[in-house]
Amino acid sequence: MKPIYTNINIKPGVLREATKKAAEGHWYDADKVRFRYGRPEKIGGWANINGAGTSSYFEGIARAIHNWNNNDGSPLTALGTHTHLYLWQSGTYYDITPVVASGTTVVSYTTSAGSSAVLVSLPSHGFIADDIIYFSTAIDPTSVTAGGNVLMADQFVVTSVVDTHRFYIEYTTAALSTKTVSVTTTWDKLVHLGQQQTVLGTGWGSSFWSHSGGWGTPVSGDIQLLATQWTLDSWGEDLVANYRGGAIFQWVENSGVNIRAVSISGAPTRNDLILVSPEDRHLISFGTEDVLTSTYSPVLIRWCASENLNDWSPSATNTAGDKLLSGSSRIVGATRTRGAILVWTEAALYSMRQIGQPFIFGFDLLGSNCGLVGPHAAIEANGRTYWMSNQRFMVFDGGAPRPLPCTVLRYIFDNIDGQQYDKVYAGVNGAYNEIIWLYQDLSATTAECNRYVIYNYLEDHWTIGSIDRTVWADDSVYLYPLAADTSGNTYYHDYGDSADGDAIYSYLRSGEFDLQDGQQIAFINRIVPDFTLKDGDPMRGNITITLRGRKAPGDSNVVTRGPYTVSAGTLYVPYRHRARQISMIIESSSDDPAWRMGEMKMRLMPDGEH
Repeated sequence: MKPIYTNINIKPGVLREATKKAAEGHWYDADKVRFRYGRPEKIGGWANINGAGTSSYFEGIARAIHNWNNNDGSPLTALGTHTHLYLWQSGTYYDITPVVASGTTVVSYTTSAGSSAVLVSLPSHGFIADDIIYFSTAIDPTSVTAGGNVLMADQFVVTSVVDTHRFYIEYTTAALSTKTVSVTTTWDKLVHLGQQQTVLGTGWGSSFWSHSGGWGTPVSGDIQLLATQWTLDSWGEDLVANYRGGAIFQWVENSGVNIRAVSISGAPTRNDLILVSPEDRHLISFGTEDVLTSTYSPVLIRWCASENLNDWSPSATNTAGDKLLSGSSRIVGATRTRGAILVWTEAALYSMRQIGQPFIFGFDLLGSNCGLVGPHAAIEANGRTYWMSNQRFMVFDGGAPRPLPCTVLRYIFDNIDGQQYDKVYAGVNGAYNEIIWLYQDLSATTAECNRYVIYNYLEDHWTIGSIDRTVWADDSVYLYPLAADTSGNTYYHDYGDSADGDAIYSYLRSGEFDLQDGQQIAFINRIVPDFTLKDGDPMRGNITITLRGRKAPGDSNVVTRGPYTVSAGTLYVPYRHRARQISMIIESSSDDPAWRMGEMKMRLMPDGEH
């Protein structure tokens, strides 16, 4: 019998809800690969917003990002990290972290030769470990340094507290000498934002939902401390910002980039998250204090009067108000969607709609057992809202919330670090019709988000991969989406084809597929590749193809051939093997323009039934 050419037909998207053999006709694993119009391609690259090799960065791990335009149309970006609040504009990060205490007094600095620790004496300082102190002005310029080389006019972290008058900070280098200097200094204490990680404790609800002990089963530890989180929004051209459990702050655009955010007078002093309503402009606080008793409730919602950030007391002459959700444990997140605001608790979804006087907003329970895993785990795209719930993904499009079928479901939830659910961050990449969730898996070496899962809502398929990103913002303000890593850098995404000048490693692996429907062994002696650039032009870089074949699903004798290097001029891959099933691996580590796979073929002929 003569050899025949047959197409290698593999459906778009990754399937992990089956074995490699049962995943026949599907892709089984991927990294830095998306699927567009049914075909796989290497994802776009990214570039630092300040330029390659920049030394400008932010401090802390980014927990929220927000883009907006001022009244002149100039773009602005705010970043809330677990230590700071930043504004980025025109290539510079500006520290706008609120100041909560300040003073001018004589401060003594004691250094020890060979040590980077500095003992600071400041009467009745009131600081705790991890507080951030900025010594902004040393009145006596001849005594600015301590220990010969320690410049004290800078920002420092309190490493430990000795007593009410003394504490330690750490300098970047060791002191040259042992010395004490006393200087009249102006100091500022920045708001204390909490911690980087979520720490679980004992008691009802202290773990993530559905932990291994079951709901309501205590887990080891003493207390539960949630990681620092921010919610950011626009109030006209100004920024409103809240860190979970803290006050609400405002940065006023026309005050300038060197002016810090300040707390909003009249607003509740404890708030879990905030959001601005779209049409009538109320600033809404979720998980906050009662207006009369100042008692905090994690399910209380309050809003200021329309167009008035400072008026939070309901009256007959304003539109301020509140609402206590019943039967819920904690409000987790909220987002705007078409005609409403969606509000999630740990287990349920509510709608919040403007209905006018006297109640201002009306509330409806939309569904149960569909809560949100973290404050940024939901995103709206084209009138539909997508979110990560416990052990599944959900979608809401105006009816009842429903599970979103997912071909990588168990792969995600068997490997995600459930203790750090709170860090999950959802974003949209509208140019490619994608929803992306950033999450931390159990193998994360940085103890931060290191993986992603993407859903293409137009073509209805999923892909997976790895990336060091903790927040994501869409392309509604800039031409490209923005995302930040754990090293203090922010990037334009789907920008070029390199990783800020370095090569991007991409990987794609198919499930096993039968030759001749698996009825008999086949002899393959040629693979005909079909790879181009995204626009169809000839591929300018190289990819490699590795093929693995065996004669039965249980056959441990898997024969690997390759990797074979493929370029635009490659007519065929000289693969020769006898097998019943084969799988294919495509890899690229080149910084050349991205590849896109077309219609590949293989030449084979029957070679017996066993």
